[in-house]
Amino acid sequence: MVNTLSSGEIVKRGAVTDKVEAWVNNPTFQARIKDMLPSIIKPERFAAVALTSLSRNPRLLECTPVSLIRCLLQAATVGLEV
Repeated sequence: MVNTLSSGEIVKRGAVTDKVEAWVNNPTFQARIKDMLPSIIKPERFAAVALTSLSRNPRLLECTPVSLIRCLLQAATVGLEV
């Protein structure tokens, strides 16, 4: 599946989601998220909710993978699911 960015550039949806999914499933990232999350939110759930949000909102594909990861880190820091 492809997505047209606001700049007119066509990007394969998998290109962005694959990068973000690889980061989210990385053990180092998960350990970092676990340290940031309150104990009531499990890192696995946080990751699943984040990836589901990405697939449900194609506008998020206009963001760079780095900005999406930073957003996830900020959300974890304040104990929010995205």
